[in-house]
Amino acid sequence: MAIAAFVVIDLCVMCVVITAFVAPVRELGKQFPPTPPAAGAVRRNFQSFRFGVLNAGSAIHVAVDDRRLHLSPSWLMRLMRMPAMSIPWANVRLIHRGKRATRVRIESERERMEVKGPTWCLELASA
Repeated sequence: MAIAAFVVIDLCVMCVVITAFVAPVRELGKQFPPTPPAAGAVRRNFQSFRFGVLNAGSAIHVAVDDRRLHLSPSWLMRLMRMPAMSIPWANVRLIHRGKRATRVRIESERERMEVKGPTWCLELASA
């Protein structure tokens, strides 16, 4: 009985913590609702991103076109209520470009968030 109570309490605490970490990302999703990528968009699935303190390792599907960065969560991140989003490049500011990973700041009217992701898809942030 004590083990079952511990497991239930542990799951509740995890849900609260995960919800708190995903909340700022959900706000970005409200600011930048998903749009279809352009016809020639480059796509890769299961890419690793970090949104502030939330690590979405190998859980984001990405499409990049000349207008937007399109992020779509895998099933696990959707389970945590992370929304899909299409972020205009005008709202993405380069912080540091690395060989494999690049840090950017996504700015909206209500939110500023540091994001780390693959360089291949964030390199248009410097343009």
